[in-house]
Amino acid sequence: MTGRWPLVGRDGEIAALHDALSGLAARAVVLAGPAGVGKTRLAEEFAEQAGASGRVTCWVTGTKAMASMAFGAIAHLLPASGAEAPSSVQVMRTAVDELARRAGSAGLVLCVDDAHLLDASSAALVHTVARNGFGFVVATVRTGEPAPDPVVALWKDGLGPRVDLPSLSRSQTARLLTEVLGGQVDTATGYRLWRSTRGNALYLRELVSAGVEQGLLGVRGGVWSWTGALACGERLGELIRQRVGEVDREQRDVLELLALAEPVGPAFLGGDPAVLETLERRGLVTVTMEGRRCVVRLAHPLYGETLRAGMGTVRRRTLHTRLADTLAACGARRHDDVLRLAKWRLDGGGAAPGALLAGARQARALSDHGLAERLAAAALTAGAGREAAIQLADALFWQDKFAEAGRVLDELVPEAGHAGGWEAIVTGSCLFWGLGEVDRADKVLSAHRGSAQVAAHWASLLMFNGRAAEALALAEPILASADHDDVARARALVAAIPAWALLGRADTAVAAAGEGLAMAAQVADDEPVFRGYVVAGQATAYWLLGDLDAMEDLVRPAYEDVARRPDELDGLWALQLARVTLARGKPRSALRLCQEAATRLRRHDVVNQLPSSLATAAMAHALLGEAEKATRAASAGQQTLRPAVRVVDTELLLARAWAAAARGERTSARRLAMTAADHAAGLGHRPSQAWALHEALRFGQPDVPTAPPADGPLVKLYADHAAAADGPSLDSCAERFAAAGFLLLAAETAAEAALAHEHDRAARESRRKARVWASHCEGASTALLRTVATPQVTAISEREREIAELVARGLSNRQIADLLVISVRTVGNHLHHIYTKLGIDNRTELAALLRAVR
Repeated sequence: MTGRWPLVGRDGEIAALHDALSGLAARAVVLAGPAGVGKTRLAEEFAEQAGASGRVTCWVTGTKAMASMAFGAIAHLLPASGAEAPSSVQVMRTAVDELARRAGSAGLVLCVDDAHLLDASSAALVHTVARNGFGFVVATVRTGEPAPDPVVALWKDGLGPRVDLPSLSRSQTARLLTEVLGGQVDTATGYRLWRSTRGNALYLRELVSAGVEQGLLGVRGGVWSWTGALACGERLGELIRQRVGEVDREQRDVLELLALAEPVGPAFLGGDPAVLETLERRGLVTVTMEGRRCVVRLAHPLYGETLRAGMGTVRRRTLHTRLADTLAACGARRHDDVLRLAKWRLDGGGAAPGALLAGARQARALSDHGLAERLAAAALTAGAGREAAIQLADALFWQDKFAEAGRVLDELVPEAGHAGGWEAIVTGSCLFWGLGEVDRADKVLSAHRGSAQVAAHWASLLMFNGRAAEALALAEPILASADHDDVARARALVAAIPAWALLGRADTAVAAAGEGLAMAAQVADDEPVFRGYVVAGQATAYWLLGDLDAMEDLVRPAYEDVARRPDELDGLWALQLARVTLARGKPRSALRLCQEAATRLRRHDVVNQLPSSLATAAMAHALLGEAEKATRAASAGQQTLRPAVRVVDTELLLARAWAAAARGERTSARRLAMTAADHAAGLGHRPSQAWALHEALRFGQPDVPTAPPADGPLVKLYADHAAAADGPSLDSCAERFAAAGFLLLAAETAAEAALAHEHDRAARESRRKARVWASHCEGASTALLRTVATPQVTAISEREREIAELVARGLSNRQIADLLVISVRTVGNHLHHIYTKLGIDNRTELAALLRAVR
């Protein structure tokens, strides 16, 4: 990360500086802000722009070393003096004359960095330059530091405004990271770096540099992401230590305790209250009231990182023990005290098995499965027994450590048939998700189907296995009975909502989601992931209904929240947004979301959503004409699919179909789409069947059958589109697609209408609408849209168009014949007809024509 970073988020300040320079009222501007906020960088940018416009620029920098030397800061601007010891008055006159000479007729911009550190004489000169008006002063001062009176007078006496620079916002930080790193940055990574630096540009630069140097920040799956703990690096650590400054032993005790335990009350910090008052006054800690509770935190997140990095093992253990003893003495009455006490005892050297186990349960409730693993493993070692083993296996499962979880279960849990309900759930999950052993998972769970919780969990696994009808057969009786507890009913809704949607009962799924969310909130302490599953199921229902606005309104908050606090489903929300975005006809935006989803899912993917992310990416690549990338993504989606997960088979087949279409293999694309429709029909997934049939229609499949009815307007619109036989009816379908937000489908359907209209005026209007809608689709290109771009292509048949596409890809007649299972002579005959219809003479002209319309 060498070189100067770009200036981001300061357009308003730059404009204000230029306005002040060109106006008559202001003769100076003072840029104020904390260290690292970007004052100097802003002054540099303005000086460069002023110099480019013809102004003369001079720099003065205040330093502590020169602060006691009269005119020390401006000595480099003064001509050599013949006098042995000129008076201050003489030096002042010489300096004014020299700056006036430099200004000439062009005008002077005097930039004064760290003006609060100027010696009194240099400060007086700066004020004189501004007051006399032969130079425009841009000065930077650090917030909270005393400045010489002449510098303060720049804004107090009305010579110009003082501009307090805010730290970079989250969006500005994300934009800056994208520019500096030269690529897409994972949303969670951008948020983490912004939160850790609080938008301080200097800290951000050093943190990014340290992350790249240590391999923590790198490109994974085409997206920059940070993996692992933050690491400040030596340069940033030195900046933080310089900011903290000298502290005595009592002050360091307080700071180190906060680094390990913040936020805490003053009682945990002990000692003299005056120590805390001093640290607050110095800006190193913050003390706030949260309700009736007084809470102390470090003033900046990186203070804690730096302090922790400087602690040895013995020091950490000592402080953790002190924290635990204090909490125990206070009674540990608050809800989160159970977890804090267990963690501090463990980090201090050990704790009772029961306390560790209780802490592991609470860590699970907070979705902190890494901490739950530590506590459960320690509890098991301390003799907590069977329950600790199951807690440990569960924590490993949620971190995708399926093999380790399986070993724990094999070694420490008796035969599954003799295990309890929760043990059966954990065991079944590991078998199903981790090992792909569906039959064994069915056997374990069926042995406990008398337990409503186990039966409901089994229903979820059946749903992911593609057996939605079987899932409902287990879940619906649980929901129909009032005898079951909230956890069992919540589990049943987690399974039933997506199962209803898949079977064409999406209205039922949406209606049940409200109850599901309420139940998930009631059982959040036991099953924190339930809410995410309910939202995901509801989003799937909206997707299959074709209600893109409702889906996005539901998913976007989850996507934003997970950037702040990752959870078990963090990659899913980017995938869901990608689906919405692609359905709206925006393949480039969808690809960015798919890449982000894939990056997260490669790290953590308990319920195997990576194949869907890759399938969506394949479709987006295909729409952009990126055939090789579409083919690779579709293949990778199939390869990453776990054996037990059959619910996404239709989606993966359609991804392969789109990849084939991008390669010009339209016959293969139609065949794959029809295979996907048959597969969905076999599972009873009516909306997916309708989707696949409609994709086949887009690929040119004749006589597409009508899918069975399902909830929602989208399936009916698919059917109406397939049945439309003339221009007006196709125009009507196009308008309905556009109204629902499916702009690419609207553009394609309008292009079809243009071909079907009998009157030129109507055809021109349909083509116009197709172009307008297509203009919002980020460069998407399909066979139907190409007919709008180049009407003469419509003169050739569907088979001729396919052969033309393959010729444009560079395939020989023999290769085309083998691919389409026809004779070489037939390919030659088709090419002759194509040349005649399009008025061209050879393959080169044909390829050029098709490239022009992509």
